[in-house]
Amino acid sequence: MPDEMITKIRNLSFVDALSIEVRDQKQTLRVHSKRGSEAVQDLLASLDGIRVGKVTVQEPTLEDAYIRLVGGKE
Repeated sequence: MPDEMITKIRNLSFVDALSIEVRDQKQTLRVHSKRGSEAVQDLLASLDGIRVGKVTVQEPTLEDAYIRLVGGKE
């Protein structure tokens, strides 16, 4: 994914955090948003035609909530 696209996504108002993992020539883009699944359509629209193989929505776990409360980073 081009750096400009990563910056564009990171700057979307509903994106709280973003990370990218590269494995076996595939990129996994992980986007954290308080909007949860409601952010998916807006996120896909912002990708400007970049091919997406799979979208998964994951709700925060109790551990995620605890880390957020004690001031850790996700």
